[in-house]
Formats: sequence, C-alpha cells, structure tokens
Amino acid sequence: MATEYPHRIALLGLGTIGLSMLAMHLRRPDTSITVYDPRPDYESQIRSTLPSLLDCPESTTIIGELIRTSRLKLATSLSVALENATIVQEQSPEKTASKQALWKEVASLSSPHAHLWSSSSGIPASAQAAGCEGVAERLVIAHPFNPPHLMPLIEVVPGPETKAEEVEFVKKYFSEVPGPGAAVGAAG
Repeated sequence: MATEYPHRIALLGLGTIGLSMLAMHLRRPDTSITVYDPRPDYESQIRSTLPSLLDCPESTTIIGELIRTSRLKLATSLSVALENATIVQEQSPEKTASKQALWKEVASLSSPHAHLWSSSSGIPASAQAAGCEGVAERLVIAHPFNPPHLMPLIEVVPGPETKAEEVEFVKKYFSEVPGPGAAVGAAG
C-alpha cells in the first residue's frame, strides 16, 4: 500500500540550489517531491549528486529506494510534475519574464489551492506574479541560505498581495525541517 504524503512538492529547476533544496525537503518524512527540469540530463544529475547531499555518498541504492517508495518522482513534463502538488517551488533562472511565463503555466496546470514558492534572490513576488491570474495572493519568496541542505534557513518575503496564511504556512513548513544529519528514510 502506497504511503500518502500530506506535503507533495513540485520542485521546478534542478540546478545547484534545486538539488540542495531537494535534499532538504527529503529530510521531512511527511513530504514527497516530484522534480522537473527541462534539461535532458537532469535525471543523471540527480543520480550523481543527490546521494552526497543526503550524506550517503557511497549509496548506489538510495535514489532507487526513494523512487520505489514514491518519496521522489522524476517528471517528464511540467504538467506531470504539477499533478496533485500541494506546494510548487521554483528555482528557475533569475529573469522576470521567464518567471512570469512559468507562473502563468503553473497557475493553469496546478490546483488553485497549491502554495506557490519562489527561491528567487532578487525578483520580488509582485514582479513575478504580474499578469499571472491567481498567483499574487499565493506566491511567497522562500529564498534559501546557501547551501540549503546544510543551512536550512529560509528568508520569507511575501508580496503586497500575498495572503497572511501563505506566509504562516511557509514559515511553519520550514521550521519543521529536521537539521543536517537527519536520516532520509524511504517509507513504504
């Protein structure tokens, strides 16, 4: 029987920060993560890098075990990544037009109740949400200190239209992430 995870994250973008955020999210046993990046090599990047970020650099099975137990899913498209997501977190390039286009697509493909987080370091939530129906009230900047898997500190910056409950949710979620060295288990 598959485990039901209350937090189902669609993690969009798997560069250095995205991979480190993935490792940090996996320390929460109540969270499953579906990852998506348009780069064709992103799966090999996960398989070669993630074990060391999870403090199991010698493990050849941790990724397979996380996938087998549905803690980690590798999506082949944005629409697949967003299926059933309760949280959408993006780590796309720092370009306003690119983020706006992504949020428009996310808004059209995801639940209208999904929490929306951006790891942006310099583009405000209001600029990212401009022209994106239904995004401004849900979007929160959740900018990590670097690297997130070692330093799980998040700068939380709402936009002027962000609902207060969105800010409280993101603060509560990250306050409950176990610190570095916590076991990353694969439930099943």
